[in-house]
Amino acid sequence: MLIDLHVQSSLSQTGTLDPEEILLRAKQMGLDGVVFTEDQPHTSWRDIKDAAADHGISAFFGLKLATQKGYFLLFLPDAKLVEPKALFPTWHDEKDPFTLKEVQAIARRVGGIIAAAHPYHLRVPLPSGDRIFQVRGLQAVEVQNGSCSALINDFALEAATLLRIPGIGGSGTRESLEQLGKSATLFLTEPSDEAEFIAAFRPGNLWPIQFTTQPTLRSFDRDERDERGGRDERGGRGGRDERGGRGGRDERGGRDERGGRDERGGRDERGGRGGRDERGGRDERGGRDERGGRGGREGGRDDRGGRGGRDDRGGRGGRDFRSSR
Repeated sequence: MLIDLHVQSSLSQTGTLDPEEILLRAKQMGLDGVVFTEDQPHTSWRDIKDAAADHGISAFFGLKLATQKGYFLLFLPDAKLVEPKALFPTWHDEKDPFTLKEVQAIARRVGGIIAAAHPYHLRVPLPSGDRIFQVRGLQAVEVQNGSCSALINDFALEAATLLRIPGIGGSGTRESLEQLGKSATLFLTEPSDEAEFIAAFRPGNLWPIQFTTQPTLRSFDRDERDERGGRDERGGRGGRDERGGRGGRDERGGRDERGGRDERGGRDERGGRGGRDERGGRDERGGRDERGGRGGREGGRDDRGGRGGRDDRGGRGGRDFRSSR
């Protein structure tokens, strides 16, 4: 059973939406029920339950309380407890928040459940933040809220995990129907009233749910990964891009355009080992360079003589016109 655990209507101080309008939208979005967590007491719960039955959806009731340590949702075992002075002789709001001890005492007395509402939403007047770790008797954390960013929800999820208490989901609907249906809680049972709702609120029987049109994985073909070829345009393993990688990977041949290993023969245009470029032998210089090499590589001596024809200036063997012993 999919239930949105955090909805506020025009019955709240800051809400603007008609309760029946919320019920119709929730039904349209595929929800099975909503919990009206108004931020002040009211007597309209009977009319809303009747309207919900007419539309084939369930309506449950709780309260949203502003405390010195943040906002908390109070889920109740009886809808009548949302009426004025049923729980608190004096009602408090953001300007004069409840003490957490008051809320905890009431929850214990009536058998209610306290859940932290959007604890890391820092733009609200009374954010909880890490203070929820100091709250004794906390029974759940809202880890999916349709009005919060993914980062805010992730922080709440981490807190619920560390506290080892259930995470819940709610849309946070208050002024716009666009949020409704983005987040909810999946119950494995089907509560029909507030007493059954409280009984169903136990670990392993409820799960926070997020509805999104964003894909969890990219839509490109995983065989090719993306248009960059392999991993990216810089090449990767096994022929991945235009610039190449290891083992015949690009247009540069072998490893690159430099031939063999590249077009420069062997290693580069300057010659290398074993006849590697256009300069012959090892390069055009004959053996090693134009100045000769070992073993008469330019054809014996040169004009000045040399010992193995090393260069125009002479070398060892054959000396030149300027020197001879």
